[in-house]
Amino acid sequence: MSFRATKFVRQLRGLSAVEKAVAFVVADHDNHKGGGAHPSMATIAEESGIENRETASRIMARLVAYKVIQAPQPSRGRKPTVYFFNFEIANCDSPVTVADPRTVTRESQLPFPNRDSEPVENAPTVTLEGSNRDSPVTGRVLKGTTRKGKARGAPAEPSLSCFTGQHLSVTQRQDALLGEAFPWVDRQSEYRKIDSWLEANPERRPKKASRFLHNWFQRCRKEGASEPKSFHERRSEKTAQAITKVLGRFEEAPGSVQRTLPPTHK
Repeated sequence: MSFRATKFVRQLRGLSAVEKAVAFVVADHDNHKGGGAHPSMATIAEESGIENRETASRIMARLVAYKVIQAPQPSRGRKPTVYFFNFEIANCDSPVTVADPRTVTRESQLPFPNRDSEPVENAPTVTLEGSNRDSPVTGRVLKGTTRKGKARGAPAEPSLSCFTGQHLSVTQRQDALLGEAFPWVDRQSEYRKIDSWLEANPERRPKKASRFLHNWFQRCRKEGASEPKSFHERRSEKTAQAITKVLGRFEEAPGSVQRTLPPTHK
């Protein structure tokens, strides 16, 4: 893609919409190092929205006749035609002209022409909200607008804390959520335990306090609930149940020998 060719096509005057679309496609395929462009007619037709390659070929022939594009070496055999833009078209006899590039000046960027003129007597002074500057405006008064919502950079409202320890801080909202999910837990007591545990395990301090508190409270048992069995106890019970099931099959068979179960390990 060549920015020079794209800018050149944008400044062309006297082309139809289809001709300019084809010129933009060729500019998009143009080599910025000066190697020209060699897109196929099928590619030009597809990218410019033309029906078929024959129509694209006729439009390219018109651009060459207008001296917008030059083709010094037409296609011969399997070699494609290389097209070059005629950037000196202003010096040629062509119905296509090149518009003068827009020059950006300080005056063209002013919102109204009387900005630098002398202020009118008793001109109103407008103070922009959020600014310490007073701007004398000539000819009109700017109406300040106030955005709804919080101002940018305003300090956030402080959240009330329910528990504040050396390594743990719980807000009232977190405490209320935990109270609804775990009503049987003495939360203040557990907060002190958690703060002490964090002091003893600095390398295991969590990154997300809400998840850590939820997992901690989830391990707290209800009053009167039995202590959960350990992994080894559960495995011994399953093993005993499996042996009992197997021996029950032998006892049902005639002439089976009475067997005793091995003691379970606790």
